Amino acid sequence: MDPVKYIFEKPALTGRIARWQVLLFEFDIIYVTQKAIKGSTLANYLAQQHLNVKLFKVYTDLALVIHQLKGEWETRDHKLIPYQTYLKKLAEFFDEVPFHHVPR
Repeated sequence: MDPVKYIFEKPALTGRIARWQVLLFEFDIIYVTQKAIKGSTLANYLAQQHLNVKLFKVYTDLALVIHQLKGEWETRDHKLIPYQTYLKKLAEFFDEVPFHHVPR
């Protein structure tokens, strides 16, 4: 089962999943299957739609990734460098992209 679909359709969640559900419900997100967007990230989709989105908040439980994307730590894994470059290009479409650590 798709994790985003699970978060939006499950009536009672607990723990970390419940926190994600609370964070996501403040936005008007409509669940669309992966086939509809076909591999695009949400940020890429919003940027291509020319919506007036100025702030794109990123929540993750991976502190390492946050520090790497902020440029505070070096990305040593060569497989992750293309993703980091792509995210930096996407960030140019937004005025602000704050990263928030969600503890496990």
